[in-house]
Amino acid sequence: MKTVQKLADELGVTRQRVQQVLQALPKEKQAKKEKGRLQITEQVEADIRAFMSRKDGAKASKQAIKSDLLANLLKENNANLKDENEFLKEQIKDLQYKLSQEQNLVSQQHKLLDQEQQLHLVDQKRITQLNKPETDNQNTKTQTDNHQQDGQPKRGFFERLFSK
Repeated sequence: MKTVQKLADELGVTRQRVQQVLQALPKEKQAKKEKGRLQITEQVEADIRAFMSRKDGAKASKQAIKSDLLANLLKENNANLKDENEFLKEQIKDLQYKLSQEQNLVSQQHKLLDQEQQLHLVDQKRITQLNKPETDNQNTKTQTDNHQQDGQPKRGFFERLFSK
């Protein structure tokens, strides 16, 4: 015969747990008190071990179910993350392609702007060249007209200033 403490030590549980199991057993299978202590017979010990193994088995099966459920959830989460990762990679590729197209467009517009500026500069030069001979012709005509009107030879500044 064993005491509750010895059986608890053998099973690796507390004395209170063994007493809880004893109370959960039917009345005819419970231990009897002798001298104020519960004396556990081999039959009661076997019943306690069977009861605890069923409870441990139920706990183990619950834990197995929980671990399987957790594993399945992790697999689903992993699959979802892979899908999301692939989607994001595709988006990155699309955005990189669009960016390269935009860069090409900006480069082309820059070239066109440069060409436009060069053509505008050439046009300005031509306009000034065309206006320059007209201005020179007008100046020479004005000078010759002035000299012809006077009928006098051209005089210098000081001569005109002090000659009177």
